[in-house]
Amino acid sequence: MEETQMTQTPATAVDAELRARRAAVISEHVAAENRYDAAGTVATFDGHARYDVPALGPLALVDGVEAVNAFLAGMFVSFPDFHAEPGPLHHADDVVFLEARITGTHHADFAGVPPSGRRMDIRIACLFEFEGDRLKCEKVYMDMATVLQQLGAMPAPEQ
Repeated sequence: MEETQMTQTPATAVDAELRARRAAVISEHVAAENRYDAAGTVATFDGHARYDVPALGPLALVDGVEAVNAFLAGMFVSFPDFHAEPGPLHHADDVVFLEARITGTHHADFAGVPPSGRRMDIRIACLFEFEGDRLKCEKVYMDMATVLQQLGAMPAPEQ
């Protein structure tokens, strides 16, 4: 049997210039979210905006400019003091992983949960998919049980 040589590209293979352009796109994306600027957030995508938030179940895939605008507008109404605090970026060949913390006070229906006036403060993981330096999709991973507990929609585990 012939042995096949396998080569691996290190996660840091993306050149420094491309990494910087991608980081700038993500920085503007988060800044627009923190300004409650749905149109500005959408403008950071390559022309076809797309979010994927698996924790939201059937509402997970938000595809297209109108859908993303509506999704963000709803989030900004639900959490009028929404804030994303970005953490470190981790670059790979066609994705950038961002660790972040989001906070906000629940003032309107969110994912079927009526307003509670309670505060959400959670860590999230965002996977930004790129083609070159063009943002294609943001995938947001979060612990929905913690969100529901913080909003009072689910009992917290007993200590």
